[in-house]
Amino acid sequence: MTARTALVLSGGGSLGAVQVGFIRRAMELGLQFDILVGTSVGAMNASYVAFHAPHDHDCLEQIWHGLAGKRLFSRNPLTIAGSLWRSRLSIYDNRLLRRLLAEHLASDRFEDARAALYITATDICTGSRAIFHEGSISTAVLASTAIPGVFPPVRVGDRLFVDGGVTSGGDIDVAIEAGATSVVYLDLRAPAPTGCPRNLLELVGRSFELLAQDRAACAIEHRTYPAEVVHIQPGLRSARGDFRDAPRLLASSYRVACEVFDRCHVGGVLRAGHYHGPFSEQTP
Repeated sequence: MTARTALVLSGGGSLGAVQVGFIRRAMELGLQFDILVGTSVGAMNASYVAFHAPHDHDCLEQIWHGLAGKRLFSRNPLTIAGSLWRSRLSIYDNRLLRRLLAEHLASDRFEDARAALYITATDICTGSRAIFHEGSISTAVLASTAIPGVFPPVRVGDRLFVDGGVTSGGDIDVAIEAGATSVVYLDLRAPAPTGCPRNLLELVGRSFELLAQDRAACAIEHRTYPAEVVHIQPGLRSARGDFRDAPRLLASSYRVACEVFDRCHVGGVLRAGHYHGPFSEQTP
């Protein structure tokens, strides 16, 4: 059996910037990924990595730095009310993400990617996980990032899709079914913040975090896989919808990535296991 390495990127809102630091360090170490699996914001990062050679990944950092200067979520009640009236199913539109994908995807076809790319979403009508591997990448990413109630669900044929994080427990199994013999799973779960949510976005984000913690415990921590799994939890924390924090997360994640890869990548070989980032990095 041919050895194939997969990179699996979880969801996590603005914490997607953390994955960029780890991707950068992995490329510096010469790691090659034959399979990419992405969920929610991880789908956006995976779709970029799937098309670019290792020396091109500085551009991904620039994209995230650019997000820090954009207002992704309006707090104007009239704007929110107008969006809800128009769509009936969400309080925001997905125009910014559509524009980012149009500007930065080298191709919109899965078949053109340098590595095998899989994007997960949730079929909201059946409650089942959906795996996109062919057709339009931008459609798949928009579906995978469609936080229920926040961004509009994506219709494909007679099916309606929302955020992959609703049904994802890690998606390591997707990589293994695709032929991976070793998996690097970047898990953005962090210790849940304390205190009460202050607004709707924080309420939705906190709910997703609690659901993700429970699912991951069942899907990852209490399960064995027929592949070598390097499970990395950077442990960095940020408000899920606050993309202004991207520069700090990019810098912090690279420092944590260097420390973690010193432990899991020894002598040019990935060592299976569960790796945490330094606890001192868990607070902003």
